[in-house]
Amino acid sequence: LSAILPIPIYLQRLNDTTAIRLRTLPTQSQPLQRLNQPQKQPYPLSKRTIQKHMPYTTPLLYLNSLLPKHTDHTYPFEQTPWHPMTKWGSRLQWDLLGTNASKDTKKTHLTHIRSIIDLSTTSSSTICVYTDGSTRPLLPHRFFSGASYLITHLGTNIHQRLYGLGRTATTYDAETFALSAASHYLTHILTNHPDTTTIHYFTDNTTAL
Repeated sequence: LSAILPIPIYLQRLNDTTAIRLRTLPTQSQPLQRLNQPQKQPYPLSKRTIQKHMPYTTPLLYLNSLLPKHTDHTYPFEQTPWHPMTKWGSRLQWDLLGTNASKDTKKTHLTHIRSIIDLSTTSSSTICVYTDGSTRPLLPHRFFSGASYLITHLGTNIHQRLYGLGRTATTYDAETFALSAASHYLTHILTNHPDTTTIHYFTDNTTAL
């Protein structure tokens, strides 16, 4: 029993470890993105406890406050230098636009995307997948999330689906759900289009990717 830490000290160590891990996450990770967003759930549950002990309204903000404000951030490699290339190789390609891109760069990128869509309407070996997820206020102080996807071939809609995800799902959840649902259904579509060699995904959420 002497080797077992008291519960308050053990919990504090867990908090400290988690706070340190926040400083090692990629900048596009969902926890770091949520640090600057308004949070809905209160923490701790009692308003009296919040006013008496800490001004933090969520567990995430509390953990972020455990380290000094100017603590260094260690950014991880997307892939370790010694790790072999994945089996996808160059078959999986990304075409993303930086958040700080200039207006001319955005215009050029948009023209490039439109050219890809136009070319796909004449290529029988290409399938396009459009996905989206969003959260909207349908009632006062009540937000509801939804997801959808559209799959086209030769410029024709061959399948589409809408999903209601309720009140607890976030926009990030909706975006990732739409991508997953579309990818799952593609396995059925490819059986009817065995000559498919290229699949284009179009989404407006780089974090979900």
